[in-house]
Formats: sequence, structure tokens, C-alpha cells
Amino acid sequence: MAGGTLIAAPWGNPYQWREAQYDTSYLDCGGGSDHGGVFRSTTVLDALIACYKPEKILIVLADTVSQARKKNTETPIINIDKVGGYTSLISSVRDRIVEWIRSESKSTQLDKYVSSGQLDIEIVPGIGVFNGWRFGVVKQVKRQFNPMESYIAEVAILILSKLLEAKPDRVIIDLSHGINYMPASFYQAVKIATQAYIAAGPERKQIELTYINSEPVTPSESSRDVHRIYIVEKAGIDVDSAIEQMSLWINTYVKKQTKGNYRQANISLDRKELADAHKETGKIHGEINKQIEYGIAASRAIVYAMPLALLTLAGEIEEKNLEMRTAIANLMKLLELRNRYTEIDGRSRQIKPYLFLNIENTILAIYTAGLIEYARKIKRALIPDRSDIKDQGIEITILEKAVDSLGIIYREIGLNEINNIKKRCLNPKNIENCIFPIYIGIWPEEKCNIGSLDIRNLKAHAGLEKNIVEASIRRDSIYLRYRKDCWEELLKKLQENTF
Repeated sequence: MAGGTLIAAPWGNPYQWREAQYDTSYLDCGGGSDHGGVFRSTTVLDALIACYKPEKILIVLADTVSQARKKNTETPIINIDKVGGYTSLISSVRDRIVEWIRSESKSTQLDKYVSSGQLDIEIVPGIGVFNGWRFGVVKQVKRQFNPMESYIAEVAILILSKLLEAKPDRVIIDLSHGINYMPASFYQAVKIATQAYIAAGPERKQIELTYINSEPVTPSESSRDVHRIYIVEKAGIDVDSAIEQMSLWINTYVKKQTKGNYRQANISLDRKELADAHKETGKIHGEINKQIEYGIAASRAIVYAMPLALLTLAGEIEEKNLEMRTAIANLMKLLELRNRYTEIDGRSRQIKPYLFLNIENTILAIYTAGLIEYARKIKRALIPDRSDIKDQGIEITILEKAVDSLGIIYREIGLNEINNIKKRCLNPKNIENCIFPIYIGIWPEEKCNIGSLDIRNLKAHAGLEKNIVEASIRRDSIYLRYRKDCWEELLKKLQENTF
């Protein structure tokens, strides 16, 4: 699909919707020629399909829809007492929604998307009391759990997964059918996911987001009434703003933590009742935390426009096979475990999730995954092979090009620093003024002097501080690298929450 359109939509209870007429003339598609811009359907999606012709559709519903009642009935669509577990409940809800689309929605368009595999339905944990069942109950947790934040976290992971799969350059977010907390939470989740996606994309410079809502359909109105669909917000997210915002968020969040608290698991759990779940999540948490550590370092190298640090880091990221698809696969595994370790308590009529997402740690995992992939992307563009950067160094014009892809605020500092190195180290008449130890054709092999490194100087000199860098002149150009053992120490500093 690469380059097409994805429509994402939160849904409430479709069993209570009624057929209505929707007017697309206020959208940026010019209206539907077949019906003069007016479409009759039970859902806004029919009109949006005609308008935007998406290659992929994602619908997200809460598990609470399992207790929805069809019109004129008192029986919920699913009898929870008989489903045989929460994973089965999720599967049953998805099946019922597909049935609704095919038999009750009166939408041939949606049916076609279901049949072709272009429409995905995802079920996430809901909140509240429905038909006597309480959803989102948390028992004996050691820290406060906010189920609405968990909804944002799970939706962000799902949307990012679909973005990476479909690779669109436009996302339409239909908020028309979301209820209560869903529209605002969905809005936040999309922003989180798209920033990481645009940073990780191969060549993409910008993604267009269009948020849409419609006039409400009320039970008392005439079926002849026409409901206008409006664009609530339209914005483009570009690479520069995405990496800047993600890096600054990471730095702000990590600096607030003490004793490495940001390294805690993305899922919190009641360990007294679920020791087995803790064992299962342990390996996944270890992989996610390794990714987070390198992503934090990448965020600092990006914000402070440190080209040598970022490219050296990217080389190490490649060596350790850290990549975004693995990071998202790990987060998806945590969602699967969350479903498996959710209890249906028939006696108390409660749905009890014992594993749940922490919103800030989930954002941290998503953003660091995006920045790791961004670092890999810059390195692949400038140094396609897997050469040993730590040993061979990097040619100065490559560092100069790398700066153009780093933080906007400090970018000028990085470029000035590189220009100063060129002036002072490339001219044979002034080579004694070069700030680094520099030899022709070989490396000086100076000892690391990380102990005297001042972090303020490191930031002020774009990571090219004289105490930790050495240079070599080869083929009439300058190659820079970190002195032996300096890189490992610098990496630790870049990962500190006090950096």
C-alpha cells in the first residue's frame, strides 16, 4: 500500500446506530459524484470510503461492546458466563462486529473491505459497568492504574503496528462514532504513533493527519435530515518536528526519574497472584529496556546535534540487531499477555486485568524505538556498509551531512563545529592549531580522557569535545573517531538521566 491512505476510527456501540444521510461536501474530496455528496448509511465510514478511497481501515472497539443489546432486545450480544475466558471473549466480540457489518450495517463498502482483508478490527479493554458486569477492575496493584491512560497506550501500539504494515502518507481519523473517553484518547494515541512512524519511515518527509467528526444522529429526527461531516483538524507531521518532539519528551521524562525508574516494565502486574506472568514478561522487558537505553542515547545525540555520537551509536545498534519492528513485536506480545492474564470473575461479575500498560513507559518504548530506527536510517543513507565506525572513523563531510538530519535547535552549533575543524585541521599551515591529536594516514592512539569531560562542553561542541576525539588525515580529508575506550564511557553518559 505504501503511499496510500489509512482510515482509523474508534467505535462505541454500533447496535444502537440508525441509518442516516451524511454530506461529504465539507470534506476535501469534493463530494461523491454518484450521490451528489450525500450518502445514506449507518456509519460515517461509508461516506469516507467514497471520499478518500483508503487502502486500509482500522476500527477499534472496547470489550464493553460485548454487553451491547440489539435494538428491541434485552439480551447482550455475548453471554460472558459462557465464553470460556477473556481471550475467547475478545475473539467473540470481533466475530460479532464482522457479523454486524455484513448483516446489519447495510454497507456494501465495509463488507468488501472485510472480505478483502483491508479492514482490521481490534478490541481493547474498556471501562465501566455494563449489564451488571464491571470492566477494567484492578486488584491489589502497587501503584495507581489509570485505565483511560492504558487505553491510549494500547491504541497507540495498535495504530503504530498498522502504520508500519500499511506505510500510508495520509491518515484519516474518524471520531464520529467514539463515545465518552474514546475520541480524546484516540486523538492522543494517533499523535504518539505517527511521530514514531514518520521518524522510522525510509524516505518519507511528512505524513498528513486529518481528524473528522460528523453532526450527531438523534433518535427523534427525520430520516430525511442530512448530517454534515466536518474536518476538525488537518495537520502535517514532518520528520524534523517529530524527532525534536520525541527527543525532548524523552529527555524531560528521563530527567524526572531517579534511580533508573524509567527502566521499569511497561506492564505493571499483581505479582502475588501472577508470578508466572512475571516470568513470561521478564525476557520481553529485558529486550524493551535494552532498546530504551539505546533510544535514550539517540535522543541526546539528536537533540544536541552530535553527528559522530549518533553514527557511532547507529553502528552499535546495527551490531546488536535493534530495530523498530522487533520493538513493536515485543509490545504486541505484551498486549497478548495482557489478554491472557485478564480474569473473568463470574461470581463478582468483574473483568479483572492483572497486567496493564503504563502510559509513560509505553510512550518511552515507542519513541525510543522510533529514534533507534531513525539513527539506523541516517547511517544507512551515509554509510551503507557495516564498516567498523569505532575503528575506521568517519569522514568529516559525512558528519556534516548527518548534522542536517539532527536537532533543529543545536544544528547550527554542530555545523559551526565541523567548519572550525575543517579550517584548523585541514590547512597544512595551521595544522598545529588543530584541536585534536592528528596524524597523517594513522591514528594518534591517544588515551581516553573521559574523566575530565564536562557535559556542558560536550553539548557546546556537538559531541566533538577535544578530550575524547582523535583525527587522522587520509585522502586529503579528515576522519574522526572517539578515542579508545572513550565511546563506552560516553555512551554511559548519554544514557544517564542527569545528562
